[in-house]
Amino acid sequence: MSASQFLYIVVSSKGGDIRINTDSMSAFYAQLVKAKETGISKAEALRRAQIKILKESKYASPYYWGAYVLLGNWI
Repeated sequence: MSASQFLYIVVSSKGGDIRINTDSMSAFYAQLVKAKETGISKAEALRRAQIKILKESKYASPYYWGAYVLLGNWI
């Protein structure tokens, strides 16, 4: 692995409930694992994770899933 593979970070513009942060990051990393198989980008993995969270009725508001931003090497 090269250092360039790790030059990205997902940040949240809001603090918040630790449960949604854990659920969101778990969904994101699950999508990143699939990315190696499917060839999707990190940005697409984040989008898919946000959609997964959005579909859960208790987290449907953008307050929960809209604050995450991918910075750096998002390809």
